[in-house]
Amino acid sequence: MLEEQGKKVVSFWQPHYHRHDISVMLEISSLSKISMALGGAGRKTFRHLESSINSTMLMWADEISWAYPWVGGDNCIKCNEGNEVEAIFEMLQDTNLYDIYLHGVENCRRYEVNKYITEYIEPLINK
Repeated sequence: MLEEQGKKVVSFWQPHYHRHDISVMLEISSLSKISMALGGAGRKTFRHLESSINSTMLMWADEISWAYPWVGGDNCIKCNEGNEVEAIFEMLQDTNLYDIYLHGVENCRRYEVNKYITEYIEPLINK
């Protein structure tokens, strides 16, 4: 790989019955500039946080509500289903990609369990 030239694209698929430990998956995704968070058993899944913890998350555009919103062009990349590859290649040319990545990691950290409970769930309950 060190001597290879040009763009590289990798796709990983892990069936639910043969998943690698999350630390292995995060190590692999940390080598990527963009990681896709596609639906699984629904549109809103754990993959959104796996994808955004250490690379820029690409997700499908939708009207789903989030406690801490994912905003295309600010803290993630959004595209329509079927346009993922085009969106990735377009965003790799975007000079704001690093800022989007930083904002995405910051937003992802707001979903860490203890922080999410104390800063989002408890205030809702106390209302």
